[in-house]
Amino acid sequence: MKKFIIIILASLILLLASCNENNNEEVNLSTEHKTSSEYLPDSTKIMPETDGHKDVDSLPKYVPGDITLMAEEDAYFNLPPNAKYRYVYYSGVDNLPDLYDVEKYNHWVDNTPFVENEMRVVQYIKEYNISKEDFIVAVKNTYKRYNENGYDVNGEMFELPNADIIYTFDNEIINEYYRRQ
Repeated sequence: MKKFIIIILASLILLLASCNENNNEEVNLSTEHKTSSEYLPDSTKIMPETDGHKDVDSLPKYVPGDITLMAEEDAYFNLPPNAKYRYVYYSGVDNLPDLYDVEKYNHWVDNTPFVENEMRVVQYIKEYNISKEDFIVAVKNTYKRYNENGYDVNGEMFELPNADIIYTFDNEIINEYYRRQ
């Protein structure tokens, strides 16, 4: 019980400390002088392009262990049985509220079946024609909120989608990157 109270107190102190900082601004591309990729963790930076084609060799590579996978009991409740991919693969844009209206998104989720071997967020991006720039801003804003609240973005449950990987629209590249191992 004593450990529980200490954990609660430590959490409250961290929460209050983060509230006192001036972290309430959301990114607005029209008023910022930096590119949106400068605000993101390295794994979400915009990939260089050559001759209008993406340099596939410069894409980030997933190395098993880079993301801390959920414990089996958590995976049981959050992932499909025998999931081949990490949580973010199946979650759609739930964690990117800048990209949707809640009612419309819930309608889309309820009425759009999963496409086998296609990441859920890719389906949404295609359906609503989300620009890469808007997507990056949404990821950045969520990344900021996660950091403010102490969420571990290197953990499977709070992993954010990688714009460079997703905007290849190449299921083979996407599936390799988001494999669960």
